[in-house]
Amino acid sequence: MKKYIPFFTFWILNSLILFILSVIFPNNIVFGNDVLSGVFAAFWTGFILTFLSWLAKPILAKFNFKLSGVRNRMLFYFALNVILIWILARIPNFTGFGITRFTWAIILGLILELVEAGSWEIMKKNNLN
Repeated sequence: MKKYIPFFTFWILNSLILFILSVIFPNNIVFGNDVLSGVFAAFWTGFILTFLSWLAKPILAKFNFKLSGVRNRMLFYFALNVILIWILARIPNFTGFGITRFTWAIILGLILELVEAGSWEIMKKNNLN
């Protein structure tokens, strides 16, 4: 069970941060459509974002690509977050998530990466990863 703690932590954090930012910037970040409520869309988008990010590590390992150093790892996951956020915002019928421009994908990707890196360090310190 311990190995799932980081995944669930990132999922909850990603979902909450995305939802809170959509409340703060309602004209730029939107959740919900005719099928998904806003809260469910935020948690669904957070899950997809976390799941796809989580798959990056085994895919990189399969191709013998190693991310050495904290800076390189943070840059990789920042870029991955930006790309995934942009893609998820382009399929709102499936995710219920939308952003007004690519700049918001960059901003969200940066915020999420900083929070994920900070939470990863806290989990590592407490031996939860």
